Amino acid sequence: MERQTLKLYLITACTGFFSMLAGAGLVLYLLGYPLTTIQSPAALSSEARLYTEAPNDSVAVSGSNRSIVNIAAYDKLSDKELSSLSLQNAFNHVAKQAIPAVVSIQVTAKRSGNNPYGQFSEEFFQKFFGQRPRTPQREVTSAGSGFVINKDGYIVSNYHVIKDASSVAIFFSDHDKEYKAKVVGVDPDTDIALLKIEKERGDFPFLPLGNSDTVETGDIVIAIGNPFGLSHTFTTGVISAKGRTGIANKYENFIQTDTAINPGNSGGPLLNLRGEVIGINSNILSRTQSYIGLGFSIPINIAKSVVSELRSSGKVVRGWLGIYYQDITKDVADALATDSKGVIVERVVEKSPAEKAGIKAGDIIKVFNNKVLRDGKDLLFQISKLKVGATVPLKVLREGKTLSKRVRLEKQDEVAVVSSSAKPSKPQANEQKFRSIFVRDMNNYDLKTYNQKKPFGVVITKLEENSPLTYYGISNGDVIEAVNRKPTPSVDAFKKAIAKAGKKDKILFQIRSQASVYYIVSNF
Repeated sequence: MERQTLKLYLITACTGFFSMLAGAGLVLYLLGYPLTTIQSPAALSSEARLYTEAPNDSVAVSGSNRSIVNIAAYDKLSDKELSSLSLQNAFNHVAKQAIPAVVSIQVTAKRSGNNPYGQFSEEFFQKFFGQRPRTPQREVTSAGSGFVINKDGYIVSNYHVIKDASSVAIFFSDHDKEYKAKVVGVDPDTDIALLKIEKERGDFPFLPLGNSDTVETGDIVIAIGNPFGLSHTFTTGVISAKGRTGIANKYENFIQTDTAINPGNSGGPLLNLRGEVIGINSNILSRTQSYIGLGFSIPINIAKSVVSELRSSGKVVRGWLGIYYQDITKDVADALATDSKGVIVERVVEKSPAEKAGIKAGDIIKVFNNKVLRDGKDLLFQISKLKVGATVPLKVLREGKTLSKRVRLEKQDEVAVVSSSAKPSKPQANEQKFRSIFVRDMNNYDLKTYNQKKPFGVVITKLEENSPLTYYGISNGDVIEAVNRKPTPSVDAFKKAIAKAGKKDKILFQIRSQASVYYIVSNF
């Protein structure tokens, strides 16, 4: 009986021990140490296999007690161990080569403090007293990251890291000295800044720049920076997606990564396994202002041209097309019998490159510089890569036909930017009501305002308060040029087009507001 009891205790103890091990594995996973299966060397990418062969006859194995393994011992390692060793060696190599060239940036700046006037905003003072109160400024300090790009001490970072800086201090990983830096130039539209270490000579460690156009979703990447002031933190992850827009900047094409990026990482490098910079860590999406796996980096190929201009002239001058545009919603695309790719030209600026190229309001730009456009952000990004004077091909869709054009980009301040001052006309005798709107025929004043010789639409004179069209910002004086792609140059034509449309929930309206043309899909 005693032996059976002892045997039961031993079985119970062993079961508990192995359960603890299994539980420990789960806790490690939840704490961020997943127990993953690593592929064999043949299945790894060329970058992952870059450091498979050690530079000498031995290679270090990571662990609490590092030991040396002879190359001959590779035959005794499993595929999993060998692959893990190769990736570990790559991380060690990048850390050794890159960390010395990454810097901590400490900024002193004067910025506006909190509003001292309580519930009264600056707009309140502007409205009732004709001027805004002076908000007290205070000196604040902040920190970020950056990286050296050549031996002379030029440093790339984010504009928002050094914005309004009165002084900039630079620290390398050894922290043995504080270096003063000057701001060479900034480009707020891409959130890029170029700094230069002052009054110092010597060979500073620097990072090679890679090619962000060749990166792929799933590539292993590394971030180095100073999150929450923790100097030169090394984190790893993968590229989650490419070409992200609508995040933060005017010109953007972000690389998305799940690499841990937190406040303080801004301006630091995103690296591939060769130790080359492929991005500048810039933003995170988070409700807590801390890492939740959604980080965004500016592709280094965007930064290359920006940094080159900042270094030569201290500013960036971009080519200008001269249009106002509208993205194509699904409803509008369906109504126009096209897809949602491209942009609708709302307005062409007088004497602009677009006008000289023959682009007209209502055109749909589908292809710019041989690239099919996704949307307006994509168009801006493509323009941002071109210099003043560049001539590029484009394709527009006009009344169902594809037209090829060529446009020469100019500097915006070289031409006059003219805006229309069209005013709503007074109601006329032929004003008629259709559902929730009142319209009338165009008169001589309207034709002169729009510089036209004959009527091209009906003028909106009134919108009822509950009209669905008010949602789109339509107002008195705007002109309805077409209904479901049928021109409406008169009230009679408008009446026939509305009758043909019936009581559909979705009617395509072509609207001209001053010099802009745009499309909406709505009932009314």
